[in-house]
Amino acid sequence: MYNRLQEQSDRTFEKAIRFTQDLIRCPSPNSDESRAADRIFAEMQSLNFDQTLRDDAGNLVAIVKGGGDSPNLLLVSHIDTAPAPENEDWRQDPYAADIVDRRLYGLGASDCKSGLAAQLYASQVIKNSFLFPLKGNLIIAATTAEKDGLSVGARHLIEKTLPQIGCRPSCAILGEPTNLGLNYGHDGWMRILIQVSKDYSLPVEEASYAIYFHFHSHQKVNANEKQCKEMIVHKPRFSWDKNTYKASIAVDRRLYADENPDGVMRTISDQASRIAQEKGRTAASVEIAGEEVSLIPGEKRYTRWVSHPWSTNPFHPMFDRARQSLADAGCPVQPQKWNFRRMIMGTSGGVLSSYYKIPTLGYGPGSEETAHAADEYVEIDNIRRAIYGTSVLAHGLLCTTSWTKHQVGFDLPPGVRQ
Repeated sequence: MYNRLQEQSDRTFEKAIRFTQDLIRCPSPNSDESRAADRIFAEMQSLNFDQTLRDDAGNLVAIVKGGGDSPNLLLVSHIDTAPAPENEDWRQDPYAADIVDRRLYGLGASDCKSGLAAQLYASQVIKNSFLFPLKGNLIIAATTAEKDGLSVGARHLIEKTLPQIGCRPSCAILGEPTNLGLNYGHDGWMRILIQVSKDYSLPVEEASYAIYFHFHSHQKVNANEKQCKEMIVHKPRFSWDKNTYKASIAVDRRLYADENPDGVMRTISDQASRIAQEKGRTAASVEIAGEEVSLIPGEKRYTRWVSHPWSTNPFHPMFDRARQSLADAGCPVQPQKWNFRRMIMGTSGGVLSSYYKIPTLGYGPGSEETAHAADEYVEIDNIRRAIYGTSVLAHGLLCTTSWTKHQVGFDLPPGVRQ
């Protein structure tokens, strides 16, 4: 059985490499993913999936249909990349997609165009393997506007697109960079905007700098054992609005498991309001920052700057079956969490797991260390392994087999939380 999956994966490897190179050569910064999206959709159609579609957010979806309505597995990767590099640290052309010493270089190579390619071709392996019928549907999605875990495209996918075609995901696998580890969560982040205003400048400046230095000293103390800052405070920005003098202070705050963004905001609001009153005899207003995000079709959606922390329970049946499937197939099994050293990073796991309660794991060929870094690259042999490993995961989670030990449902046993 696994020999067949391995053979099929090896056959698709060269095509997957060429496809990844094509994607790297299509710049796709956030809100400008249309060229890469066209290339992805053409590839989906050429692979003859049972159904392909574009939705109103610009997301691309392909379906391998199974024999029933569930369980449904979602393989999801984002199209957008980090912004184009503006420094001279890159020695490789970020859009040339050159292969040097079996490393494929380029912006998005690790995060996560190689992961997208691996998921697409692993799905073709499942479709063409004819091993066992699928119990449910295999859904492959390339989403827009992921941008550090804000996941505007993924929200539209789950709320509107998949319900319209009757494919509610039972579980999901992200093609994010994990270096072939089985990732099951990460911290989140949020941006808070503190505003101080009055009809003349002196109290506003005194209060604003007092607030800034209070939280700035806080960020130095509360570095955790990973040396990741808990908080980044940006210097006040001042402006006149008619007869009112205003200051804005942006605060980026790491979010940990079980923390509520609104609760964190209220705590910061209480502190900022107290300092503003003591130092400047003025008031401070606090809100979660947000922005209008442009989607491919031209629509704009307001999005709060919050990426939720998430974690899939290691005892969840999906996690258990994923580990066992990889082990049975001879793949390394490395359960781990992402360790984001840069605060403003995230994945759509925060939306899928924390918000929509879909059990989620990450499995991709890229590495966290090279993502968003100069000379970003992916080991091309990892792409081969990711195609095989992803096909093994899809087979283990969806296929009807004669197994009994590993054939458990996705419903949680009593006493086990997601």
